[in-house]
Amino acid sequence: MKKKIFFSILIFLFIIFVWFVYIKYVGTKKLEVREYKIVNSSLSNDYYGLKIVHFGDIHYGNNIDKKYLDSVVDKINLLKPDIVVFTGDLIDKKTKLTDEMKEEVINSLLNISARLGKFAIKGDEDDINIYPSLIRKAEFTYFENNFEYVYNGEKPILISNMDSNDLKEEKSIYNILLVHEPDKLLKMDYSKYDLILAGHSHNGQIKLPFIGPLFKFDGAKTYYDSYYDLGNSKLYIISGIGTSKINLRFNNRPSFNIYRLVNK
Repeated sequence: MKKKIFFSILIFLFIIFVWFVYIKYVGTKKLEVREYKIVNSSLSNDYYGLKIVHFGDIHYGNNIDKKYLDSVVDKINLLKPDIVVFTGDLIDKKTKLTDEMKEEVINSLLNISARLGKFAIKGDEDDINIYPSLIRKAEFTYFENNFEYVYNGEKPILISNMDSNDLKEEKSIYNILLVHEPDKLLKMDYSKYDLILAGHSHNGQIKLPFIGPLFKFDGAKTYYDSYYDLGNSKLYIISGIGTSKINLRFNNRPSFNIYRLVNK
């Protein structure tokens, strides 16, 4: 009887060990691309099939190095996106950033190609004294309470990180909001935005079957899953490339999104 209990304990501990190895070394690295078709009748035929790649939460220097970041860039470029957006947390706050690492990040992101432009916002872990310079050197348009019109036809679409009350959207036929922490929407009027793209939550990072996220980050306790229908606005939240808090992932692989806009 004692032997049976002993072997049962050994088997249980072995299963836990294998599971831990998986969520640390496999679950955090096996990148996937999540694709969504977004239908909006306001879009003109000029924008039919427009491809937007959305990535973020790299946390460079934590469990992401240049080799892995380069592989992400390669996957993005294979999709030949029209627009690329980055929703923050480029460098992990625990990373002791060196000049060499800065150049690694800049050179990797510089290789991303997007026909109509690359746009970025700041994450809660991005150093305001470092991040804007890095992202601009990688040829991203950095949003700091501003917006841009992107033209693929006579009328543009709008990309912004501002509260919609401050905008004049009459020119645009479609409005996109970039926000790092999705729960900021609880204090915003986002109704004028058709598409909202966020990060930060990592979609829970560790998701247990039938239970959901093991823990939720501040700033993403209400909105943390991959998609929410907010009436006129559609909210998509990426699971992120890297990890935050702990270097583990389960039932929630690292990923980035591609959205294809259509009008029917």
